[in-house]
Amino acid sequence: MITVFMARSKLKQIVALMEEERRVLLNGPLSSITEIAAKRGVILDALENGGPVSRSVLRNGLKHIRNLAIQNKKLFEASIEGMKAATDTLQKLEENIGVMETYTSSGEKVLVLQRSSKKDHRV
Repeated sequence: MITVFMARSKLKQIVALMEEERRVLLNGPLSSITEIAAKRGVILDALENGGPVSRSVLRNGLKHIRNLAIQNKKLFEASIEGMKAATDTLQKLEENIGVMETYTSSGEKVLVLQRSSKKDHRV
């Protein structure tokens, strides 16, 4: 059974972990998100299973936790979209390597293909 003091302390730990998660989502490294989520899960389990006093304290802080979770979810989704955009950009660059567009003296756009040299360098 968890006392009110212990439950409030655990609730503060959850809030601190949510804020740390936000900092990681903004600044990285994203690999530490797993560890933060695991710690938060352990503390939440302790609060949920800590008896009626503990659950009451958790219920009172749930709105704040939910708001932090929503903010972090938006940041996480934005970081995923950013990674997808970077991947797409790199893929396009890779597909267009050796291809260039330029303009003629009359202002027409012309595609210029660079041929890779296929010299045989056998020894």
